[in-house]
Amino acid sequence: MKKIVTSGFLLVLSCFVLGSTNNLKKLNSAITQSKSGQKEFVQSIWTEIRIDYEAKKALFYPYNEYEVGFNPMTWDYDNALMEKHSKAHKTNLYNILFKHILRGELTVYNPTDPMWFATRDKCYLHFPLNTENFSSEKGKVYANDSILKECLKREQILGYRDYSNSLVAIESMAYPGEDSLNNGRVVYYERPFLWYIDRDILGYLLREELVMDENGVVVNRRIKAIAPVVNLIDFGTGNVIGTKLLFWVDFEELNPILKNYYVLLDGIYERKVKSFSQIFKERIFISNVIEQDSSFVIPSK
Repeated sequence: MKKIVTSGFLLVLSCFVLGSTNNLKKLNSAITQSKSGQKEFVQSIWTEIRIDYEAKKALFYPYNEYEVGFNPMTWDYDNALMEKHSKAHKTNLYNILFKHILRGELTVYNPTDPMWFATRDKCYLHFPLNTENFSSEKGKVYANDSILKECLKREQILGYRDYSNSLVAIESMAYPGEDSLNNGRVVYYERPFLWYIDRDILGYLLREELVMDENGVVVNRRIKAIAPVVNLIDFGTGNVIGTKLLFWVDFEELNPILKNYYVLLDGIYERKVKSFSQIFKERIFISNVIEQDSSFVIPSK
């Protein structure tokens, strides 16, 4: 967990106690020492923003009218094509995330341990998916790094393989009407990759930190990371069997990007233009706490 330095604090110390590979045991809270000498406590909470909550438009809408930047010839996204068609790109939170992930400007973190899927990361950003970890050539981005691209597809971060239909054999060029063969085996087309788009997003999960004084009064609240949520599909039946997190993004890395995107908020009492950064800073959304750490006290030094 990163150390965060603010004007109100000299130090925030967070640490984790690692247990078995099946569990990530963490210290739930830490104490910091403020300038006034008063002890302050940090506690993690997980909150959910759902599309069916009130005041949803700023984060979820409007939708793209088509998949901007998608090249049907390669069945993949192309950054140059995305820039060329940028005027058709609608501003909602997922489209901002997606665009800057493809540019290599945002690191995505796997919500589970790739080596042990039963272990949830819970937004402590332990499992980054980037060129430093998955490619021999540094500094590349999604568009020009086939290794990173395959990794993101394999981990179903940005979409998933379509297993709803049978494989289609490639027709032989030498013998029209017959299947292509390779060492006696039929050659099939690769299963299509179905990309998650803004219409698929059901909500966002946030990990936040509550900073409180010795009386338990919250004096600050900060967002640490955010994850889009989609339906979990049974590949065999095509039925929805639950929900899943796509990936975590470090909010400190995301926030400077959000300052460059704006939305018109047309509310009952006021009509204003706000940046996406302001939406989160001023909490112009409705969220629900779904999980909360218990307090753990460490004597301040």
